[in-house]
Amino acid sequence: MSSSEIVAVVPVRAGSKGLPNKNIMDFNGLPLYMRTVLQALRVTKKVIISTDIEGIIQTKLPKECIIDKRPKYLS
Repeated sequence: MSSSEIVAVVPVRAGSKGLPNKNIMDFNGLPLYMRTVLQALRVTKKVIISTDIEGIIQTKLPKECIIDKRPKYLS
């Protein structure tokens, strides 16, 4: 299987109870979710970000990324 056949799915939800907003917090210069996306892009050419966070939906992302706007009831 080649990397062009693999799709990474990165689920990012807003409702963290332990550390609120942890997925969008800056971690050494990048939001936590973006670190995951960049790691996924090292092994595949397509990443789907499934999220209910408007800030991520509105963000300019790498061209290999697709946003799946997930309804809150599924998060």
